[in-house]
Formats: sequence, structure tokens, C-alpha cells
Amino acid sequence: GGKASVEGRLGWEPALAWEARANLDGFDPGYFLPGWDGRLSGQVLSSGARQAPADPADPAAVAGPLQASVDIPRLQGQLRGRPLQASASVQLLGEQAEGKLELALGNSQVSAQGKVGSQLDVQAQLQPLQLDDLLPGSSGSLAGSLALRGRSDSPDITADLRGSGLRWGDYQADSVSLVGELPWRGRQGQLALQASQLQAGMALDNVQLSASGNLQQLALAGTAGNELGQLALQGNVGVRTKRKGHDIH
Repeated sequence: GGKASVEGRLGWEPALAWEARANLDGFDPGYFLPGWDGRLSGQVLSSGARQAPADPADPAAVAGPLQASVDIPRLQGQLRGRPLQASASVQLLGEQAEGKLELALGNSQVSAQGKVGSQLDVQAQLQPLQLDDLLPGSSGSLAGSLALRGRSDSPDITADLRGSGLRWGDYQADSVSLVGELPWRGRQGQLALQASQLQAGMALDNVQLSASGNLQQLALAGTAGNELGQLALQGNVGVRTKRKGHDIH
């Protein structure tokens, strides 16, 4: 169903390089992805190159980092019977990536932007996200924001997420919230998790867990219970950095 056309240029000597443009006119992605039927119209642009070696004649010479970009100025139509409007852009330079996404699908509104690499700076807004819009067979709503900042192996976490009626496979929760901020090191923060009627391997009527401090030195306190009884938890978790990886004690 619909049409798709692609045009562009591709070269591989003295190094890989390309420019491409895809035009979609009522295109049905279900042709490639069963269960994701739709009619999408828009344009996808991509370009990229890898810097040629300093001496292309030297077989041991190493090419430079890959630079690439993908730009979707506007994508619209229907997907799985839901109206869709989206735009996105991604730029890649070696192991560093930067991008932005705006998505409206069915009753979901999602926006995200940030940088990924040795340093993270990622922010996402769900206003809200209806799980069945993106995950077939699921249900429920999740709203709020999530941010990760800092080194990729030790980011600070900031969250203000609230969900209700969540169902996905064997997992479910009538309500759940994750609110607060936990830095990786240095300053002190606090993150609180609350859930009711939780099913995740076992059934729990209520769960409350709070973490305070930072991810290097964390104090935990919480309760969980069901009709069989209540469990209280309190303790401390520390991370001792080694040359490779982390020790948790």
C-alpha cells in the first residue's frame, strides 16, 4: 500500500560517503513490520561520511570517525489505526550522538532530546504516554519527565513519573510513581518509589522505597506487603570504584 521512493548518492573511495532522500506517500510499514500497519507520508533525509585515511595507499592507515545525520522534518498519517505526527533528527560523530524527537501517536505525546556518548544529557517528557500506542498488548498511562546527566557510566538521575493501570505481559501495577533526584556523587538527593497492586514475579499490595544520599553512598528504606504480611527494609549501599568496573558492598 502507498508509495516509497529513494534517491541519492553512495561512494566508497577514498572513503565511505552518502547522501539519500526517501519520500513516503501513504506508505504501509506493515509490509516490513507485521502488526504495524499504517499509511505514512513524509520525508527522510540522511547524509554521512567517514574521513579518509591520511595515506589511502597505506593498508595500515586508519580512517577517521564516522559522521552521519538523519533528519525527518515531518512524518504524518496513521499507524496501527492511530493518528501519527512526528519529527526527529539525529547527528552522529564517532561515538558521540545528539538528537531530538517529537512524537504524537494516538493519545500519546512524547518529546525527547539529548546527547549520548562518554557524557549523557538526556531529557524525556511524557504528556502522557499510553502504553498500548507503542507496545501492542499493553495498557495504562505514564506521564511526567525523566533526565539523565553526567558520565555515561555514572549519570545523575532526575525523575517525576506517575503511572496508572499499567499492564505489560506478566507485569502490572494499578499505580506507580518515581519522584526525586539522585546524583552519582557529591551532593545529596532523594528518590522515592511508590506502587500499589504490583505484579512482578510476585503479588504485592503496596510497595514504598526511598533512597537518599547519592549513588556512591546510598541509604535505603522501604516497606512492601500483601495479604500474607509486611516486610520492612533498611540499609546502606556503597560503590567502591576500581580501575575497571565497580564494587558494590
